[in-house]
Amino acid sequence: VDTSGVALGASSIGLDVSVGTIDAIPSISKSCGNPPSETMAWNVVWQRENAPTNHDIRGAQIRPDGAIGIPAFTLDSTGNDDTQPSVSSLLDGATGARAWLVVYERLVSGTHIDIVGRVMLGSTSVAYVDLSGIEGAITVFQDQVRPAVDSDGFCFALSYD
Repeated sequence: VDTSGVALGASSIGLDVSVGTIDAIPSISKSCGNPPSETMAWNVVWQRENAPTNHDIRGAQIRPDGAIGIPAFTLDSTGNDDTQPSVSSLLDGATGARAWLVVYERLVSGTHIDIVGRVMLGSTSVAYVDLSGIEGAITVFQDQVRPAVDSDGFCFALSYD
């Protein structure tokens, strides 16, 4: 929709219209970034159930005009149970793909939940980190849940319980 709330397209956009899948918990960036307009995009992520204890994280990008910029792709398809994704707005940039961050819960060894993150350039993962592990040994057997992330165009901010 535009700033007055008017729909830009004639109908809704199907980002991933696969049959027989269970997709849930979508997250969309709060901004499509600052100009230049040719590199602006809304980031969208969601979880896909492969089995009750195995979820993957999927993503896509939508251009400001409402067209699909990057079609649906898999961000994380490990055998881990990855759920509850949150996605940031793009970092500022003048040319090429802009960095963005997706964070999500990961069930670790079937015993506790950590927050992990991937820095993306378009649909390419350029960095991965177990963000809970950065805090040190005190959090090893504690759950970190409900991540939220965003960007001011220059850096990322992350919170979680």
